[in-house]
Amino acid sequence: MGFVAGFFAFVVGLFHLFAPRAAWYLHIGWKIRGAEPTDEYLALVRVGGVVLCIIGVLLFIFVGPHSTVRVAGDVG
Repeated sequence: MGFVAGFFAFVVGLFHLFAPRAAWYLHIGWKIRGAEPTDEYLALVRVGGVVLCIIGVLLFIFVGPHSTVRVAGDVG
């Protein structure tokens, strides 16, 4: 379970890091016609992407398939 969560966080973080405008559109942009994100918002989305990538790697390392640490509900 930790492997899946880590992988998902890492992939979402990469998406936010390399496509912040698409992430903005999927989150907010589709609701507002003709709106554009500010440069500051895009920078914050990228920072959030970096944080998610770091969290994903840490989850993969510390709660991954070869770790001795288990998340509640993990079997095996």
